[in-house]
Amino acid sequence: MDLNTFLTKMEQIKKMGWVKTHRGADTGVGKTLEDLLGITENNIDLPDLGETGELKAVRRNSSSLLTLFTLEPVRDMSWEEMLTKYGYVDKKGRYALKSTFSSSVYNAQNIRAVVKNDRINIVKRLDDGNEVILGYYDKELLAQKFLEKISKSLIYVPAHHRGRGANEEFLYDEVYLCKNFTGDKFLEVMENGDIYIDFRVHLKPSGAGRSRGTAFRIRKNKIDEFYETKERIL
Repeated sequence: MDLNTFLTKMEQIKKMGWVKTHRGADTGVGKTLEDLLGITENNIDLPDLGETGELKAVRRNSSSLLTLFTLEPVRDMSWEEMLTKYGYVDKKGRYALKSTFSSSVYNAQNIRAVVKNDRINIVKRLDDGNEVILGYYDKELLAQKFLEKISKSLIYVPAHHRGRGANEEFLYDEVYLCKNFTGDKFLEVMENGDIYIDFRVHLKPSGAGRSRGTAFRIRKNKIDEFYETKERIL
């Protein structure tokens, strides 16, 4: 579907007003819009740019997190050492470290991301006030990972919503074209504290550490912040 056809259909959908969800789940906002548009692929052709844009419908003011990708940090200590020194015993009686944090403030487990020079350090503040680096990412490598995963252009639809579950309804009345995603913009969003990092590690009965993948996440209604320009087109 090209952009002009998409906008014509979006005008029709806007006139429909509130539409009941086609799926009573978190993905309902996107599924419903795709059904109304009659598409199965969430890509819109942008002839003027010579590329396609990813269609992303989100709930306005939603606090839910979208996983962008997973990437393990560089570590000077093994998972086993990290868990036994700085983890906790979970409900299953095993050492674990499950923590969500950003660069804005230390979380309840005294962990945060600290952007410094060419690195993004994962720092834990100890009870005595000292800090230890649990791992780190090279800024340029991380920015490149984002460039591989994020579309250069985004068709962003922030939908009004009301109700819950199978009775939720959406109002699709605005569309934005977001362009020019760059690694520098990612680093800016990271430093602003809008990207969250998820540690999901525990110690197996064998004594080996197991990571379910360190995830980079962002609030769904913030994904447009990755782009240099944002133009309302409906």
